Amino acid sequence: MANYFCINCMRPLDTDAAICPYCGFDRRRYVAPEMTLHPGNTLAHGKYLLGRTLGQGGFGVTYVALDRLLELRVAIKEYLPQNMAYRSEGSASLHWHSNVLSKQAGWESFVKEARKMAKMDQIPGIVRVREVFYENETAYIVMDYVEGETLWSRLRKTGAMDGKTCLAVLRPVMNALTEAHKNKMIHRDISPDNIMLDNQNRVWLLDMGAAKELDTTQTGDLRHSTTMVVKPGFSPLEQYTSGGNTGSWTDVYAMSATVLYCMSGKMPPLSTDRVLHDALEIPNAISPTVARVLLRGLALRPEDRIQSMVELRDALETAVNAPDETEIRRREQERREAEEARRQAELERQQAEEAQRREQARTPQKTEKVETVQTKKETKKNLFLIPVAVVIVGFIVLF
Repeated sequence: MANYFCINCMRPLDTDAAICPYCGFDRRRYVAPEMTLHPGNTLAHGKYLLGRTLGQGGFGVTYVALDRLLELRVAIKEYLPQNMAYRSEGSASLHWHSNVLSKQAGWESFVKEARKMAKMDQIPGIVRVREVFYENETAYIVMDYVEGETLWSRLRKTGAMDGKTCLAVLRPVMNALTEAHKNKMIHRDISPDNIMLDNQNRVWLLDMGAAKELDTTQTGDLRHSTTMVVKPGFSPLEQYTSGGNTGSWTDVYAMSATVLYCMSGKMPPLSTDRVLHDALEIPNAISPTVARVLLRGLALRPEDRIQSMVELRDALETAVNAPDETEIRRREQERREAEEARRQAELERQQAEEAQRREQARTPQKTEKVETVQTKKETKKNLFLIPVAVVIVGFIVLF
C-alpha cells in the first residue's frame, strides 16, 4: 500500500504532492470541519482509510474513504449529533453530554435506520449500504460512493431549471421515494444537497440516515415521530415538534420545496415562519399550472397537502406538459386578432363588390344616353338631307 494518497479521489500517490495529478484536488486548501476525523485516520481495525469530509449535518458526518481490502472508494457516515456529543482536537473517540442510555439509544436508532436502508438496496436511485459497525464511542454506516455532484452544486453553476428539465432530474427520486413509502419508510431530509447526479447523469437519493419507519397501530393510524430532523426551508411544520404527525406527506412538502428551489433558485421560507405570516410566493417565471401544484404540496397543514409522492409526481407531469396559461392567453389573443382581420377583410371585399355592382348599374344608362343623342343627331341630319334630295330631283326633272 502506498504511503501517500489523495484525500479526495483516494488514489495512491508516489509522492506527498499537494495537488493530485489524477483529480486536481489541492489538499492545501482543505480544512477539516470542527469535530470531524482528519484524513489519514482508519476505521474497522484499519480496513477503511479516511479521506476528506464530504458533508456534515446535525446528526452526522460523511467522509470519503478507501476500502483497503477491496481497493474501492466508499462513503462512511458517522453518527455525530452535535447537541449530544463532541470530539476533542486530536482525539478519535466522542465524548457525550447525555447519559449512557441516551447514547446507546442514539446508536441503536442510527444502526436500525441502516438496516432499513439495506432492505431498500433493490430500489433504483437509493445508495446501497455495505456495512455497519461501532467504534470511537459511536456508530458508522459504510455506503457505496457516488462520484458526481449534488443537485445543489449543479444549480449553483447552471442556474434555475425549466419545468421539464427539473422533472426529468427529480422524477427518479420521486419514484424511489414512492417505493420507500410502500416499504413504510419516509426520508425526512429531502433537499438539493441530498440528491446526487453521478458522472453518467444518473440521479441518486442520499442520506437515508434521517429516514424513519412508519409503524402502524392496530387501527392503521401512523404513530408520531419521536426524533426531530429539520432542514430550514425544506422541512414541513410537523418535523419541528417531537410529536409531529409525519408520513408520506412530509416528504411531499420537502420535494415540493426542492422543485420550487430548482425552478426559481430561491430558498423557500421556513415553515415555522409561515404560521403567523405566510410569505410563500411562487415566482412569475413558474407557470400558474405548476404554481398551483406547488402550493398544494407546500400546504402548512398535512391534511391540506398532497398526500403521496405518486400524486405529486403525476400532478407535476400534467402541469409541466400542459400549455402555459400565459401562452394560452397569447394564442387566444392571436386567434381573436386573426378572426378580426378576417372579418375586416370580408367586410372590405363585400364593400368592393357592392361598389362594383353600383358602377355596373350606372354604366347602361350612360350608354343609352349616348345612343339617344346619336340618334337625334342622325335624325336632324336626315331631315336636312330630305329637302336637299327633293331639290335635286326637281332640278333633274326640269332639265
